[in-house]
Order: sequence, then C-alpha cells, then structure tokens
Amino acid sequence: METLKEEIAATAARLVVEEGLEYGAAKRRALKQLGLPERTALPDNALLELQVEDYIALFCADTQPQELRALRRLALDWMERLQAFRPYVAGAVWHGTATRRSDVFLQLFCDDSKSAEIRLIDLGVR
Repeated sequence: METLKEEIAATAARLVVEEGLEYGAAKRRALKQLGLPERTALPDNALLELQVEDYIALFCADTQPQELRALRRLALDWMERLQAFRPYVAGAVWHGTATRRSDVFLQLFCDDSKSAEIRLIDLGVR
C-alpha cells in the first residue's frame, strides 16, 4: 500500500507532467485534489522526481523522448547565444524529465547582471 507521501507525490507528478506545474505548486494542488489539510507533510523533491519518471514511463513513453530532445536543442541554441555568460541548463531538461509543457531553465554567470539583461534584450527576449 502507498504511503500518504507517495500518494501526494503521484498526484503531484501527474500535475507536473500534464500541466507543467513546478514541484511546489504541484504538491500544494495535490493536497487540495486529495482533500488533505494544508498542513499535511509533503513529499520531498526526490520522491516527486521518482514519481515523475514513473508517470512519464507509463503515460508518455511514446512522445517524451522527442519532446526532451527538442527542448535540449532549444536549450543548446540559447546556451550558444549566451556563451559569454557561461550558461548551465537546469531543471527537467537537465534531469531528463522534460515534456512539451516544461520550461527551459538556464543559469547565467556574470559579474554585472545588467550585461546579461542587455544581451537578452538584444536577442529579442522580453
């Protein structure tokens, strides 16, 4: 039998994959969907990550690998454009659990944050 945290994580995993929610928001919404009090202990992100992987394997195995490749290509394109800021990819694209609803997170490193902002504006990012 599943523990309560596993049930919350499984419900949150569905929300992460199907709706593109971030982990914290997905856990809180899972509590509401399960009719649990707000003060219920939440699963940690490691358990949620495992549930996301299981959900993808069960319900998205035919589409997720292509979606992940497309997002990784997009991330690489932007990393090349922003190479002066030593970018790192993070989140679901890095972990391999990204789907078409996932955001691409890039971490940039620079001494002057304004220089990164200016470069993004020059590239048409609003």
